[in-house]
Amino acid sequence: MSNFGDEYSDIYNMLYEDKPYEAEVDYIESLIRRNSSKTTNYILDLGCGTGVHANYLSSKYSYDVIGVDLSKAMLERARKLEHESLKFFEGDAKKFSSDYKFDVVTSLFHVASYQTSNKDFEMFIDNAYKNLNSSGLFIFDFWYGPGVLTDLPQERTKNIENEVFSLTRETTPAIDFENNLVTVNFRNFLLNKNEDISREFLEEHKMRYFFKKEIEKYIQGKFSFCEMHDWLKFENSERSWFKVVVLKKNEEM
Repeated sequence: MSNFGDEYSDIYNMLYEDKPYEAEVDYIESLIRRNSSKTTNYILDLGCGTGVHANYLSSKYSYDVIGVDLSKAMLERARKLEHESLKFFEGDAKKFSSDYKFDVVTSLFHVASYQTSNKDFEMFIDNAYKNLNSSGLFIFDFWYGPGVLTDLPQERTKNIENEVFSLTRETTPAIDFENNLVTVNFRNFLLNKNEDISREFLEEHKMRYFFKKEIEKYIQGKFSFCEMHDWLKFENSERSWFKVVVLKKNEEM
């Protein structure tokens, strides 16, 4: 199994039920306020997953939000949150286009790091550019090279459960230093406690880590670099795995 199939969607919310989605959206809102002098009305969320971030952006901050994801299973869950100002569409973060442009494009939960080839990342940057109004913001998080190389990935086992499921998740990473990639292999053992049915399935996630100068190269001529921080903070550590960057679309000539 690779990335985000039906089985992964079954355990996605279970894995991340303690994730501070609302605090993360508050943080994104603060980045928008810090870097935009224009009124923000419309947000495009590329790689929206089950739509929780998009929902908070819409319901708490009254933005009109469109969420886009490739996974039909993820979108099935996300569409349960839909309302007049929140819509979800199936599409690729590198290719999706709309009939109108947005004030802000977000791409969270390391969607950028799933763009493992140079071409994919360039298309990802270009597509955000095409979907933005002039001076619009592109905000995304990613795996940060110096942090990954300082604290190399290790094998781990995680056990979680709720009223219905019990999950054991074994993680085995492999790092490709030449191509700045970490292949994360997961072996999942999922038990439905109510029905006494168990299943085992595998996932493979290839994640690319980036360096600041590398990102600056890809945005040249399209975006200006506004700021970069450790995720959920306003500081920078070389030991942090996770960074967020705010880019501003250059004025169109």
